Amino acid sequence: MAFRLLISAGLVLGLPTLSISRTWYVAADGSGDVPTIEAAVDSSDANDVILVGAGTFDIGVEEIALRLKPNTSLISESGPALTILQPGGGLAQPLTLGLTDGCELSGFTIRRAGLATISAYGDGVEIRDNIIESSVQGIVTDGAVSIHHNLILGGGVAITIYDASPGITFINNNIVIGQIDRCDGNVSISCNDVTVPSSCVQYGATNFNLDPLFCGNGSYYLNETSPCAPGNHPNGNNCGLIGPLPVGCGPVTVRPMSWGAIKILYDRR
Repeated sequence: MAFRLLISAGLVLGLPTLSISRTWYVAADGSGDVPTIEAAVDSSDANDVILVGAGTFDIGVEEIALRLKPNTSLISESGPALTILQPGGGLAQPLTLGLTDGCELSGFTIRRAGLATISAYGDGVEIRDNIIESSVQGIVTDGAVSIHHNLILGGGVAITIYDASPGITFINNNIVIGQIDRCDGNVSISCNDVTVPSSCVQYGATNFNLDPLFCGNGSYYLNETSPCAPGNHPNGNNCGLIGPLPVGCGPVTVRPMSWGAIKILYDRR
């Protein structure tokens, strides 16, 4: 009996250690599993999820460049309209995010960003549902990366694609205020509104260059007449929603009124 127990113990000890992923919740008031996004990035292991609640998060000077571990997801709970990342303390430095194999970045507004705001160097990276406010360059990729349903305000070059991977880089359903540059390797670009003509973007089919018609006053929700709204594609393609935010306002309607009717309204004041 003792011999059998020894064999069983040896078999158990010989089994490989299973990697168990964990979700790290970060709240704006510091009441989550860890007090800051920086702490969550530092504490996380590969395959973990960092879930961020609504609010504005100031990234400290010592962590101005956040680099996720492989297969880590940084995801917002409430979407880009309510979840904002920016450099803290009025810093002039740009906030940059580094992504590698298997990482996901989803659901944030990233403010006051500069050169190479998001560096996606690896395969299986997904960047979706974000608003990236960059003064110089929004996303730089090298690998098989999927970039979809984002609003990228690139200033000059919004996306630069260096793709040495045998896989395919997919760029679809984005509003790109800027240019898509280089497009090395295997790249598929479809259903985008790209405002600056780019040699690697084929216009006239699913891609187009039109005013996205935001609601205005700092809002990036779409007007219901926007060419980026579902069903409004200028070429009739079934692209669905283009960009990270849905329709949030309608056109201003003008109802003709006689001067007498206007005077009555004025007299009632």
